[in-house]
Amino acid sequence: MKTIAVLTIGQTPRSDICNDFRALLPPEIALTEFGVCDGLSERAIEERFGYQGTGNMLVTRLRNGALVKLSEAAVLLGMQDCITRAEASGTLLQIVACTGVFPAYHHSRPLLFLGSLHRKSAISQAQGAPIGVLVPVAEQCEQIASWWLTAGIQAPLLEVADPFGSISEIVAAAMRLSERGARVLCMDCFGYSLQARDIASQESKLKIILPREELVHEAVHILDAPH
Repeated sequence: MKTIAVLTIGQTPRSDICNDFRALLPPEIALTEFGVCDGLSERAIEERFGYQGTGNMLVTRLRNGALVKLSEAAVLLGMQDCITRAEASGTLLQIVACTGVFPAYHHSRPLLFLGSLHRKSAISQAQGAPIGVLVPVAEQCEQIASWWLTAGIQAPLLEVADPFGSISEIVAAAMRLSERGARVLCMDCFGYSLQARDIASQESKLKIILPREELVHEAVHILDAPH
């Protein structure tokens, strides 16, 4: 059986991510999980990885479901240990479950980052029409807008919706983007789920780009490619 390692910037297990992955993956592919914050108390996570108000922020959730704001710089350093642990377990492919921008890491097996994949997909499908973007917290609006600028979009339409909050909040944000003229919506955080995508799409009538779906499709493509 082929095994994919899911690397998260928070704590495992992340059933909210892996249940969606299993729904999208062929049944013969197994999953294992590794988190940057695994084995740490909430206090230790805050001391080692907590966002202190400067630099870029990443958002994730802990094992207890709580949303946590982390320092991007600290997480980027901690990810290498996650990769090393995953490789030691014998997985064929590792995927990083985050929409952030990561540096090059040392690895001996394929390592897949979402990178700008979902942004490029949204731009392609929008065909020049306005793109709406869901952002998990207001503090990330400027940062995520800069990612879109790098991808070629100067002024995406932004709305904030907690990916770990209520579906109704996400739907309301999608509706606001639709009213503002968006024709394609990118949920620019790995926390947004298939359920959130389906309900928001039904209510807003927008074409929705979901990062976890884009990453799974790319992972399957890599595993199916001849070696």
